[in-house]
Amino acid sequence: MSRFHLVNEYGLFRRMTGVGASGQVARPEVILSYRVKPNAPWQELSFAYKPGNVSAPPPWIAPHQPRLDWQMWFAALGSYNQQPWLVHLVYKLLRGGAHDLAPLLEWRGEHQHAGLLERPPHSIRALLFHYDFTKP
Repeated sequence: MSRFHLVNEYGLFRRMTGVGASGQVARPEVILSYRVKPNAPWQELSFAYKPGNVSAPPPWIAPHQPRLDWQMWFAALGSYNQQPWLVHLVYKLLRGGAHDLAPLLEWRGEHQHAGLLERPPHSIRALLFHYDFTKP
């Protein structure tokens, strides 16, 4: 098929995200986690449309454009000081702004982030992961 140029290798986005260890497309992801108390376990802050849980199927989003989830991908391509909105997002969560952000977060079933609605988290961290796509 490639000799007919009917398919490509992910175009612009392959060049933006790079090639992983397997030689396939890789995608960097910033994962935000929070603690409700100093020694409590870290809980991942899930967004409604952002990749994260590799065991869950991807959501149907067309024709919706999830802006925050999209911006999180671009945040993974640079430094945090190039993304002032990300620093502001973390600041807002630490100040108890989860109520304002509730529609952007993944609120399915039993409200997995209900603790953020009760009181601000003690701490928030951002970790950078690289997801390698498998070969077809």
